[in-house]
Amino acid sequence: MDILVISMIYRIPIYAISLIINNPFLEKINEKIIKEIQNPENLQFNFSEMSILIIFSIIMILIIIYAIVLLTNGFRTATNLRKWQNYIWFVIALVISEILSKTLINLI
Repeated sequence: MDILVISMIYRIPIYAISLIINNPFLEKINEKIIKEIQNPENLQFNFSEMSILIIFSIIMILIIIYAIVLLTNGFRTATNLRKWQNYIWFVIALVISEILSKTLINLI
């Protein structure tokens, strides 16, 4: 039960990212990128667009890091991790589960 609660709390910051992505400024930039997908060398951003991209990218990276910290702390508390080897196995399991979930979602 503890692991289920941890995984649900871990997802809260991830869901917050979806709210950030639905920003109208990012949608305009996204449309611009999609138009030039075939010729990325023609893609030009002005200062405001580049600033928005950088700011939102930093915010999203920080949110993802926070989510991983939540997951690690919760898992450590639920399973009483003590050795550094357990953290290595935890990271390996996390990476494998992300790869598998992305692969399986694409197959659906």
